[in-house]
Amino acid sequence: IRLFLIVDAFYCNKRLVDFAVGLGHHVVTRAKANSVFFWPLSNKQRKKKRGRPRKYGRRFDALRFFENHAKTLTVEVFGKSLKIKLASKLVVSRALKRPVLLVMIQFPGAAVGYLVTTALWLTAQEVVIHYCRRWKIEITFRELNQRFGAKDYMVRNKRSVPRFMNLCLLAYTLVELLSLGVIPVSQALFHAVCDRPWYHR
Repeated sequence: IRLFLIVDAFYCNKRLVDFAVGLGHHVVTRAKANSVFFWPLSNKQRKKKRGRPRKYGRRFDALRFFENHAKTLTVEVFGKSLKIKLASKLVVSRALKRPVLLVMIQFPGAAVGYLVTTALWLTAQEVVIHYCRRWKIEITFRELNQRFGAKDYMVRNKRSVPRFMNLCLLAYTLVELLSLGVIPVSQALFHAVCDRPWYHR
């Protein structure tokens, strides 16, 4: 099974990407603010010369490329249709030391952002759709913290922390199953469980 590992910029590093690709999977991530990209080596640059062989071509100016080649497309993300500006190019990442597909994206009223993926055959729209799916985990974090008290744990030893988090995740999963109707339950009991705070302050 080939999987897509979707992570934020904190995990955009060579060790993680090499590990995922080594298992036959691919990574979709946001590039770090200090990321540097290069054009792939041309046939002329690949010719052997005196001294150390070149690893990269010329430095890739992503912002200038975006200004000259961006197209406005409609993409279905976050449950609605958005018109966003997109441009993409196959480049070489200095941090990852491998060819990647760089996607330059600009949402309405926002600055230009950069996504990278090791799946070189994807279109720019597909990369954006894949990455935006990561937003669901942010909603999960919010629900765990605000409704299930995940950030307000009071324990005395390190072993209790993962136990408490497992209980929070189990409770969250049960509520999700109830809301989807997987577990048959009356509406009165459902609202009694889901509308009640996790503990009384």
